[in-house]
Order: sequence, then structure tokens, then C-alpha cells
Amino acid sequence: MTPQIIKIDSRVSGYDGEPVRVLAVCMPNSGKVLVQKIAPYREPIKSSPDTVLVTDSPSHHANWQLAFYEQQDIAAATRAYFERKRGGFVKIESAVAKFDPESVLELRKIDKTGAVHEFNSSELTNGHMAILLAIWACGRASFGNMLSEQMTDDGDASLDDDDDDSMMPFSLNGG
Repeated sequence: MTPQIIKIDSRVSGYDGEPVRVLAVCMPNSGKVLVQKIAPYREPIKSSPDTVLVTDSPSHHANWQLAFYEQQDIAAATRAYFERKRGGFVKIESAVAKFDPESVLELRKIDKTGAVHEFNSSELTNGHMAILLAIWACGRASFGNMLSEQMTDDGDASLDDDDDDSMMPFSLNGG
């Protein structure tokens, strides 16, 4: 059963400035995310079934659940941010508002695939990326919840014995 609230622990170190850890909560049933506060980056990770650790540096952490690889994931993360923000699903507390990714994302063009955003690299910091990754992780967790709800709500008993894990939206074992 999917928890009512998922804690998002977003740790980023691959961009400008000191490594940053942002804590957020995600309501997977609604897709809403509340980005709450900055926490110590090096604090040990406490594994919990209701917590997702997302990071751009999986080699720094033994127990991550979602790894962000810029080349593969940046477009999806940016798209998730703008979709959730436009839909009113994102709330960023004032303590971390200075790291709102919107302040460093600029619309470059709109083409046949949609809007193309570009980061202002001279202002982009680990804090901006930590919030972006927290929102992306919430989107992934919510998508996973929607898949599991569809699988349990369709009433098809033949799916109950299906052990195919290929429907998992992301790896649960990171190390």
C-alpha cells in the first residue's frame, strides 16, 4: 500500500556552491509537493519505506532510491517542474524560496516538441537543482502510485500473481 505522504530527501552536490540537502513532502495521491527546508547534507541516511532519497551523486550515498543523471533526466525533471508548478501542485516554503528553479530557468524556444527551457548557468546552484530533483522525485512517486492504483483497481485477478517488476518507475535499490 502506498503511504499517504512520502518524504523526499534531495541531495545535490554537482553544481555551483556547497552541497545542498532539501527536504520535501509529497502527497502521491494528489501529486502535490511541499518543499520545506534545507538540512545538513552529510547527515546519515535513515532508510524508511516512506522516504525517497534522490541525488545527483549516487556514489556519495549508499541508500539512494532515485539517481538523477543530467544527460538522461534533465528534460523530464524540467518538464515535471513546470507541469506541477502550472497546475498549482508545488508549494515552496519561504526558507528555501531563494532556490526556486524558476529563477534560473529561461524559455529558450518553443518548437514542435514543446517548450525548451535553458538554465542560466551563471546563477544555477546546488540549491536550485535540489528543489528541481525533489519535485521530479515527487512526480515519479506519484506516477508509480497511479500505476499501482490502476493495477489494483482494475479488478483483473489474473494480474495478482504477476511478478514482473518492469513496471517499477525507478529502482528501489540504489547501491
